[in-house]
Amino acid sequence: GITQSQLNLNIIGKNIDGSIWIGTNDGIICLLPEQLHPLSTPKSIITSFSVFGNTVVAKDQMVFSHADNNITIYFDGLYFTEPDQVLFQYQLAGYHKEWITSSDRQVNFPRLLPGNYTLFLRSSVNGRFEKSDQASIRFTITPPFWKTWWFIILSLTVLVVTVLMIIKIREKKQKEFQIYLEKLLDERTREVREQKEEIELKNRDITDSI
Repeated sequence: GITQSQLNLNIIGKNIDGSIWIGTNDGIICLLPEQLHPLSTPKSIITSFSVFGNTVVAKDQMVFSHADNNITIYFDGLYFTEPDQVLFQYQLAGYHKEWITSSDRQVNFPRLLPGNYTLFLRSSVNGRFEKSDQASIRFTITPPFWKTWWFIILSLTVLVVTVLMIIKIREKKQKEFQIYLEKLLDERTREVREQKEEIELKNRDITDSI
């Protein structure tokens, strides 16, 4: 059998004779509906993936930047007996808390926050989704550089270094000011001592003259 990981989910088409052509990693396969055994439940598949309306190759564990956060995922439920009766349930782990039921074959997430996400998809025609086939696809939206761990650590390091430099500069200025005060005090003390000696000398001269 062909697993979903072998399919090129962006290459699938239907011919006018009813045959279905699907691209795989190894080439192209053709399915004839009349030769297929009826499915008891729809086969859930994720058909394509787009970012801001631009189709990208759908593969598991895709990575997008924080600016590419408008994601649309297209899917289908292969059920040849009653294709119009297929209903879907999807849940985006990391975004939804519950399953969302819809008849639409696409879902748009316009403003996803950075994080790791997994879209789970299941389809059914009788509403018994718990026993239905399930598909999934994982992708990651990376945070802006100013929210990355390395930038936060770098910013904290720069902040700590800056604070330490400011403290060192203040300590240096305080020390220089203290040295200046001590020098000024020494000069004033020397001046006072010289003045005192000069006065004493004059007094001695006066006494001697008498």
